[in-house]
Amino acid sequence: MRVRGEGPTPCDICVVGEGPGYFEDRLGKPFVGDTGEELERQLEANGLPVRRDLFLTNIFREYQGKDYKWTTEDFDRDWPELVAELQRIRPRLLVTLGRYATRAFLGDVDMDGTTGIAWFYPTGLHLELDSFLHDDLVVFPIIHPAAGMHNPEMSPYVNDGFHQLSKYLDGKIQARMLYDDPIKDPEYRLLVGDEVWDILKEL
Repeated sequence: MRVRGEGPTPCDICVVGEGPGYFEDRLGKPFVGDTGEELERQLEANGLPVRRDLFLTNIFREYQGKDYKWTTEDFDRDWPELVAELQRIRPRLLVTLGRYATRAFLGDVDMDGTTGIAWFYPTGLHLELDSFLHDDLVVFPIIHPAAGMHNPEMSPYVNDGFHQLSKYLDGKIQARMLYDDPIKDPEYRLLVGDEVWDILKEL
């Protein structure tokens, strides 16, 4: 079954996952079953908006088996539908869950360097989005909750991602420009012996 986005229109916050699983396919709704329950638990535990106040959707729309690997053909097929959803809801914040969703809106980035950080959407990445997205649209990547369920070592990263999202919404952290290093012209040098301890003492 083709699984489309669900939530209020318009909506300030849009959660974008990767694609539907078994239960999403059966019910035709995004983020149901174990993954949906984990998402709702993370929202509640971190004082975030509840499910009914978010627009939930995915990059890919069709479940094709547990071990299926998404292709560029899948992306090309489903991307226009996501663009149409975004045009309707006009979000100010995109919470991207997982690598596929994050790269769709930030380009060829890795999750290690971007997760749990608020980034301004880089205009020019998708010209079809630039005409209607807010100029100050923020993309907030988080490790997909399903990853934490399948791999206990990933669970702390998922938890921290939602915690950082809460801090962003509370105004405690600010969004950054992608690839804009806040430390200009850093100095790198090899530290040996007591130099390390001397610097640590100063900190």
